[in-house]
Amino acid sequence: MIEYYFQSYMFYGNDWVIPTDTVFVYINKGVQELAAIKKAEARQYFILGYTLLAQQRTKEAIVYLNKAYLTDSKNGELNFNLGAAYEQIYDADSSLKYYKNAIAYYEDSVNKSEAAFKVGYIYEANNKKDYALTYYKMSYKISSNNYYAIRSILKYLVAENRNGSNEMLAALFYLVPESTMLYNDLYDIYYFGNRLNDLRDFYIAQLEIFKEKNRVMGHLNFYLSQIEKEKNKEKALDYLKRAKFFI
Repeated sequence: MIEYYFQSYMFYGNDWVIPTDTVFVYINKGVQELAAIKKAEARQYFILGYTLLAQQRTKEAIVYLNKAYLTDSKNGELNFNLGAAYEQIYDADSSLKYYKNAIAYYEDSVNKSEAAFKVGYIYEANNKKDYALTYYKMSYKISSNNYYAIRSILKYLVAENRNGSNEMLAALFYLVPESTMLYNDLYDIYYFGNRLNDLRDFYIAQLEIFKEKNRVMGHLNFYLSQIEKEKNKEKALDYLKRAKFFI
């Protein structure tokens, strides 16, 4: 029943007939009963640890995830969740250890890429930028569709004025050209990197490419107006009028 409750929680979330809090209670009780008769296995300990982590009971989650690790140390999902748990309590060394394990043991590219991104994120949070960039690039190499990895690489390259920023800008933009978040992220990256003119030139080049895509054209013209508003108010107003036409 533990697996049944867990799979139901994973599939339905809070929309199942049984309230999530009750599901968590059933899982906890089931695992404790198995543990009491020494029948609990790594999978059951993982499920309990995972659901405790979902409840933000992080230190308890770590106990059970480590119990699972004793006999299932090469499980990518288990290592990733241990990395996440230690990240929540700001234990960077342990978090890095398990996220790196997850890179090695995950078999699919999406999760492997996410694990590499998390390693980069931890390094960046601890001001180890070159290590961070190495793992962000690894994440991107594993999966070229990882938005957050590409964004992190681009942010670093723009801030440090390093080669390769144009390639990463194109990779990020063409991944999700209709996303509002994309344009907000790009504006912040190039604003703080003092390179808004580069972003402006890129956007202008896209106007012809995406002339049949109203949503993209709306975004492009709106953000071109934001870029121009401090230097050329007339041009900024013109872009804003065009944006309203496409929205």
